[in-house]
Amino acid sequence: MHSTCSLIIGALALFAPAAGAQTLLFTEPGDAAGDWAGGAVAFVGDVDMDGAVDFAIGSPLNDVGGSSAGMVRVYSGRTRQPLHTWYGGANNERFGRSIAGAGDTDGDGHADVLVGASGGNYADVLSGRTGLQLYRLTASGGSFGWSVAGGGEVDGDGFADLLVGAPKDSSGGSNGAGALHVFSGAGGAPIRTHLGTTCGSSLGWSASFYGDVDGDGRDEYATGLVSSIGCSPIPSVHAYVGATGALLWTNSAGAWYDQLGYSLASLADVTGDGIPEVLAGAPQDPGVGCGPCNGKGFVRLLDGASGAQLWQVNGVFIYSGLGIDVTAIGDLDGDGYEDLATSQPESDGGGGSTRPVQLRSGVSGALLLEIPPPLFDDGFGRALAAGDANDDGLRDLLIGTPRDDAAGTDSGATYAYTSVLEVLAYCTAKPNSQGCTPSIFSTGTPSLTTTNFRVRAKDVLNQKFGLLFWSRKPRATPFLGGYLCVEPPLVRTPVQSSGGNPPPDDCSGQFSFHVSTPYMNAQGIAPGDQIYCQYWYRDPAQAMGTGLTDGLAFRVLP
Repeated sequence: MHSTCSLIIGALALFAPAAGAQTLLFTEPGDAAGDWAGGAVAFVGDVDMDGAVDFAIGSPLNDVGGSSAGMVRVYSGRTRQPLHTWYGGANNERFGRSIAGAGDTDGDGHADVLVGASGGNYADVLSGRTGLQLYRLTASGGSFGWSVAGGGEVDGDGFADLLVGAPKDSSGGSNGAGALHVFSGAGGAPIRTHLGTTCGSSLGWSASFYGDVDGDGRDEYATGLVSSIGCSPIPSVHAYVGATGALLWTNSAGAWYDQLGYSLASLADVTGDGIPEVLAGAPQDPGVGCGPCNGKGFVRLLDGASGAQLWQVNGVFIYSGLGIDVTAIGDLDGDGYEDLATSQPESDGGGGSTRPVQLRSGVSGALLLEIPPPLFDDGFGRALAAGDANDDGLRDLLIGTPRDDAAGTDSGATYAYTSVLEVLAYCTAKPNSQGCTPSIFSTGTPSLTTTNFRVRAKDVLNQKFGLLFWSRKPRATPFLGGYLCVEPPLVRTPVQSSGGNPPPDDCSGQFSFHVSTPYMNAQGIAPGDQIYCQYWYRDPAQAMGTGLTDGLAFRVLP
């Protein structure tokens, strides 16, 4: 074998497969005790214009700017390095109670960030390029900034607009009736305000744009009306016409304590009408004085056009609070429809325990996978956000855990997971010296019983040495002139020849490795394990003398 080949294979020979079925990518801990880091999490767009989507973590009880003044930190989705850190400016502002991507509000090409400070009654739009405040949104009324949303267009000016909820606002004439404010993304001018009218209704508890229902080029939006003790309206989700603000539909809970609309998210169309749906969580427990409440919670999918209930799944464990947050997470099960994540981090009434975050089918609500919490009292899943957290092309889930104690009591943390339920290609292949882009694929089923699963590659150079290597985590970092799509420690398989036509070089080479039952048993691979793999091969005329395919992810079945 060529000496360069030997050196490169030596660099890949990093054995040490780890145990465990979950793909935990990383953990971002809070800075200090009491921070409640992970109280809010969001993917906020490409802040630094490097081609990767970046994410933000809120620590609403951080004390740097004052007692519980709050803090938000934005991280690179490519390098995970901090890009911006912002602090609240006074005691109890709780800056970072809510976070959303604001879109490019000033036309400089960088995504900007919207941060709510519910204790200070404001929300800031902050420049992704410079980190400076672009403008501040304010309104009379309590808890302005409790919820925020961006990314929808309602006024037709080409800039994404903004939603800010104020669930304790009393401007509608009743105590704590709440309000939802709509602002222009281009400068922050008010567009309209929706006022709650019933005592304790808390309109604006949650907010979400969810897409263009009527085909007029404007995005519709929804908010949750969540009742409070002392008054007893029926909680409900309200959807509005983006262009006019007219009420489009409502969907109501069965009882005043159900808290339907505590969390909201948009889910891609599952009915076939081309209109996105609305996902709503109901932790089913307002916290005090509620005799019939059990805090089990439920999640309901609503038809985006009519508000009709499509399905509902109910929590099982008392005071677990299923539905405290919800988010769409892409198509996990390969049925062509978007799926979702929902959490049960213990309801606000207390007395329960943190339970696993659930990944469910968007079509039926059926349970697909559970991600267990590190501890059962850490608030795992208080906040959720889905996106690509490490720029490898796979959809990841950020799980905010504000009561995590890694950096001190209730310092908080955010966990990032990748979950794979089908065989997926991801990452980026390196074009070879013959102008072909090799690709990785599979045949058979990744199972410990069928034993017919093979990982293959095509369009590689002919008559060259190569090998498959794998690990239990994905990544996408520059490597040997291409990208390394798996994270060390790596496990390499035996060297093989690509075959194909006799010389000279062309792209007729292929590789195949049988991921057999004996092989998986020997490597300690168990049902439920998620494996990430990639082919390396010799390409003497290429930079670094090497070729690389893209990556393949798969979940092992029994």
